[in-house]
Amino acid sequence: METEVIRPKRRGRRSLAELRAARGTKTSKLITEKDKAKASSLGSRVRLARKRLGLSQQELAGPEYVASYISAIERDKIHPSLKALQLVATRLGEPVEYFLYGGYGSGALAEQESTSETSLGAALRDNLIEAQIFIERAGLIKNADEQVDLQKAEKIIQSIPRHQLTEYDRAFLQKLLGQIYLRRNDFDAARSEFEEAMSLAQKTSQIALQIDVKNMVGNLFYSRRQVDQALPYHRDAFEEIQANSNLVEPELKLRVLTNLANDYLVLGRQEEAVATFNQALQLQEESSQPRQRAKIFWDLAEAYRERGDLFRARNYATMSLELFRELNQRRQVMRLSADVGDLLANMGRENEAEKVLTTAMAVGQDDSSLSGTDLALTYTSLAWLRLRQGRTDEASSLSHKAIEEARAVGDKVAEGKSLKLAAEIATKLEQRDEAHKLFEDAINSLEQAKMPYLLGDVYKSYGEALEKWGDFAQAVVYLKKAYESKR
Repeated sequence: METEVIRPKRRGRRSLAELRAARGTKTSKLITEKDKAKASSLGSRVRLARKRLGLSQQELAGPEYVASYISAIERDKIHPSLKALQLVATRLGEPVEYFLYGGYGSGALAEQESTSETSLGAALRDNLIEAQIFIERAGLIKNADEQVDLQKAEKIIQSIPRHQLTEYDRAFLQKLLGQIYLRRNDFDAARSEFEEAMSLAQKTSQIALQIDVKNMVGNLFYSRRQVDQALPYHRDAFEEIQANSNLVEPELKLRVLTNLANDYLVLGRQEEAVATFNQALQLQEESSQPRQRAKIFWDLAEAYRERGDLFRARNYATMSLELFRELNQRRQVMRLSADVGDLLANMGRENEAEKVLTTAMAVGQDDSSLSGTDLALTYTSLAWLRLRQGRTDEASSLSHKAIEEARAVGDKVAEGKSLKLAAEIATKLEQRDEAHKLFEDAINSLEQAKMPYLLGDVYKSYGEALEKWGDFAQAVVYLKKAYESKR
């Protein structure tokens, strides 16, 4: 099992040893056990460790964050993300467990819970942060352990007496529950929790939490393929970020930007998608997280392809492919290879496209974990290349293999793409009845997936086929639908 390892950014900051040496501080005097006992919350432990080390809030923030973000953590006004907490812990020379529990294991938490109302509130808040970390880790694993981590998070949340939480902490708890339900595709339950979290966050004027919840509601609609309803939430979240930039950590800014850009892309608003992806890329330029950069490059390639700018699309797709190869992300490499192959073929570089696609297909056939969507998209791209090369029968066989792979995993988008291509091949082979059926199946799949800009491509191809067959009245109907879907 492989999980993503989140490491702190190295460039632009001194090491812990260098900071200590610069101030003449001895390691043994940094934090005494008595000092640790006085720190009753995650925020107070961060503040204590920072002051013992002689760092300013800006020095602790480094190039990744701003001083006001560290200040909000220390005052327990913000629950830090897993990445932020790991970076802070590393920079302060203490394990994450110390900031979570006040010790070096979860047993240290129980010793604090009943000492006072203040320490109880702090302990409950730390419990919430622990649940948050399990949820965030579940998002990185994407396998059987994902559900195990979600169950651990839910168990922690259920053990917390809500009546003893502040309104802000209750809002945070509702947000975490919403995230758990969203990961389980229980959309109605997730929306109910998010709405309650939003209401409580607004009462307490917690801007960062409001932005986070709005972004998640947008994600909920996006997951349901209701992208037109996701867009207003992501756009509102972005506008609030612009008005309150110093209160929002970079990871949340990046999530909102990329979500907004993807909304624009799916809705066919390519100019806005490209502009927003470029904003995300600027935010990520100083980051040492190649996985995030690779994803943005990939999305930019898609946006430029939709605009018809194949040169830029090819460049960004190639950069993304190289980064994913460096990270040994085989699934992303295979899926992106299909895109790069398409782009190279469109640019007339068929030999390069052949090499990329046949290599990806061989990998997918040898590794059963890469079947389904990944293999379906590769088959589709190679089938399209074979069609361009005049190898029509081989193209037809590959397109039907793609349909089978997509249907096996229930991926309506991949199924719709492969059905469209199979219909075009059947049209070329003069198999009119088969082509009619395949076009109709492609339309049905993409309607279920709620992908209007892909539907527009199917309408256009179907209209052109109908025109070729002399059915001009129906051809006009579908060509008009294609035009309207692209508006």
